[in-house]
Amino acid sequence: MRRLIIIDGGTAASGDGDIARGGWAKSLRGAILDKNPTKERTMRHTVDILADRGRTIVDVAKDLRQSSHRKGSLVTLVMAVGVDDAYIRPQGSVSEPRFAAGLQDIANFVSEQETKLVVVGPQPTIYKTGAEQQRAALYAAHLAEIATATIGMEFVDTAAIFSPYPDYQVMDSANMSPNALGHELLFHAVKRSLEDNGTL
Repeated sequence: MRRLIIIDGGTAASGDGDIARGGWAKSLRGAILDKNPTKERTMRHTVDILADRGRTIVDVAKDLRQSSHRKGSLVTLVMAVGVDDAYIRPQGSVSEPRFAAGLQDIANFVSEQETKLVVVGPQPTIYKTGAEQQRAALYAAHLAEIATATIGMEFVDTAAIFSPYPDYQVMDSANMSPNALGHELLFHAVKRSLEDNGTL
């Protein structure tokens, strides 16, 4: 049966900071489709990248429900959220209760539909204000809590992966997105998680 892999989230998965290769999500899609370049293999694995700068938990939850109803497909969701949700902007951010509720809604839906879930995060980032730093830490805690509480879920701990490196080696100059090395590290970690959970 065809396996649909949905890569979703905001800045962390959109490819910002890796102009040459387009980020870990695009590298992952290429590796999956090129692993065995036969018609059969390509049909068995379809990769949709919905991630884009500014996408929040609200967008992910909405599109997950629409995409997961595709007939004849098993679904794996690779989700990287939290950075854009915590960012304080004039048009408003996702509140902490709404973020937590959105994560729980996705976890419940994944369990009900037997959808595999890989959570990528929390992404280390340096915001301009202390309030944003506090929000980012709070949202990261919710992300880790859902990750450990959801049965069968893989958790790619970005902070742990990046911890051996100084920020300047794995993050872009603005400290908002992974750079080329950061994206490469995440690519290998996410790919390994998809192999571990039987998606690949």
